[in-house]
Amino acid sequence: MFGTGGEVHLWSAAVSELDDPETCAEAWAVLPTGEQDHAGRFQFEHDRNAFLASRSLRRRVLSHYAAVDPGQWQFKVNEHGRPRIAFPLLDETLEFNCSKSTDMVICAVTRGTPVGVDIERVDRRVPGGLAESTFAPSERAALAAQPQNEQETQFFTYWTLKESYLKARGLGLSLPLDSIAFSIADRPRLAAQMVFSAANDCTEWQFALLAPTPLHIAAVCVRRPGGPAPRVVMRRVSPSSNSLKRGTPSR
Repeated sequence: MFGTGGEVHLWSAAVSELDDPETCAEAWAVLPTGEQDHAGRFQFEHDRNAFLASRSLRRRVLSHYAAVDPGQWQFKVNEHGRPRIAFPLLDETLEFNCSKSTDMVICAVTRGTPVGVDIERVDRRVPGGLAESTFAPSERAALAAQPQNEQETQFFTYWTLKESYLKARGLGLSLPLDSIAFSIADRPRLAAQMVFSAANDCTEWQFALLAPTPLHIAAVCVRRPGGPAPRVVMRRVSPSSNSLKRGTPSR
């Protein structure tokens, strides 16, 4: 059962599915007027579809866990822009967080446990000097030790971990990225541990690394003091799918 034991449900969808007019219309239909207006202000169709896919997905995913019409959810954001459910009031708190890359959107959900998620494509060029200005010394050294053809993937692995932590804490980018540091192991499986935090809270958070596709890396962070890495249950869906019936997604 989906409970408060640190399990994370992760739902992903391809932005390209909104290239189909019927699918796009279904996604528009669940957005309230304010979000439709926001989507309409994007200059480029791809950016508009990425926003539309993310907002539609989160509404339909949340309705998978509660008997609420997707269009009825209302949200509020904190001072750093992190959204939370404002309406309706639920008997059990649903925590969620969303992220999008250029071509994929993702939504993480837990019960009563703060969660953050980030997704990035690993096949794009890293801006020059970005690691030097945003990574901790140990991470820069580990990155430099990687073969040249693996450095982009390693960079975005660190980046998603940092983003997932800041999003789980609801801080956005208000903290310097070099105020936290991670150690990444690729044997026997891809795993990560926060080894330094200016907030001295390394033991309060657990992380999981996943590859939703061969071109993407995703990191999930949950508050789970002293426990093992979170169990992540993944499901690929359409951002406008009406098939998100209530129940537990398959692994």
